[in-house]
Amino acid sequence: ENLKKGQVAVDIGASVGYFSMLFARQVGNKGKVFSFEATPYRFKYLCKNAEANGCKNWVYPFQIAAWNEKKEVLMPPQNDYVLVQGNTIDNILEENGITKVDFIKSDTDGNELKVLMGLERTIQRSKKLKMIFEWYPAYIKAQKEDPEDVMKFLDTYFPHSIIGEDYGGDHWLLFCF
Repeated sequence: ENLKKGQVAVDIGASVGYFSMLFARQVGNKGKVFSFEATPYRFKYLCKNAEANGCKNWVYPFQIAAWNEKKEVLMPPQNDYVLVQGNTIDNILEENGITKVDFIKSDTDGNELKVLMGLERTIQRSKKLKMIFEWYPAYIKAQKEDPEDVMKFLDTYFPHSIIGEDYGGDHWLLFCF
């Protein structure tokens, strides 16, 4: 109900593309899905899933770490860290002619503040934007960021509510609208 035919969706922390494929079905071939997955071993499956699901013409995968600037960053894969290119989502979207989006899913395991800072222009231009946002304070602290700074950023742009009892008492999903 929050994503319609012809709209633009962004999947940050797309992994192998499960949510990207769901978004692709919702927006159809007149819409667009921009999927961001930094880790090489997941990114290849994201690309394969777009092809296998017949939506590679409207799902745009990027092997980029969503960040607050363009630079190389360390991302934690399963057992070891990997150096990947980081960039702002704002930059990537603008380079692709996108100035506003309708829906964002963000699951970035602690880098939330950098991700949001790199999305700020898009958020400001997207007046009807809705977002599902993973809120995991322990992961945010592990990245040497303050969870309250993330919440202040969200509060600046969105009313939000917790989505059910999806995870538990120390982390949950927020619906920002």
